[in-house]
Amino acid sequence: PQGGAVESPGMIREKQSVQEKRLIAELTQDFLSAEMTVFIDSSSSAGAAIPYINACAPISVITNGLRNCLRLTEQGGAKVYMCPGAVSRYSDAALGAEAVKYAGGFCADLCIISCGGISARGATEASCEQAQIKRQMLKNSKTRLLLCDSSKFGRECMSILSGFDSFDCLLCDKTPPDDIARAVKSAGCEIITV
Repeated sequence: PQGGAVESPGMIREKQSVQEKRLIAELTQDFLSAEMTVFIDSSSSAGAAIPYINACAPISVITNGLRNCLRLTEQGGAKVYMCPGAVSRYSDAALGAEAVKYAGGFCADLCIISCGGISARGATEASCEQAQIKRQMLKNSKTRLLLCDSSKFGRECMSILSGFDSFDCLLCDKTPPDDIARAVKSAGCEIITV
């Protein structure tokens, strides 16, 4: 099925697949340690990893997500850098050229991002602007994690985020369908399920 160009508001996304996102977020613990620099996007999936990120303090985090920035600072532990830019009312994210340029000024040990959907072609996003900032985060990271709950399997959104060769690991609540699993493995990306 085709996705679209419409991004769901953050408040709605935070209430979807909540248990699956929590279970997937637990898997990020194996990649986190103190003294790291971590990119996280504005997604609720990446936001579910915040307790595990803060538990690794001292740790530095760069995000374009307003909600994720607020949760990181409220829960303490992380030193947080917030990308500037135009704020999207749908995703509560700083987006645009300023955000991409700012993110480009950091080198991260780890990148934790989500997407709007995945298919055998790779990961997609409902917004071109979201795809741009996430591509910059991926480019400047040593280890790159894609968090994706099974509701996104087979969904293609408007904007191509990246092929699976841009990720080291795909973290999911279930094993993806065969065509997606083959594409992920052939790109050298590891699939880790809960």
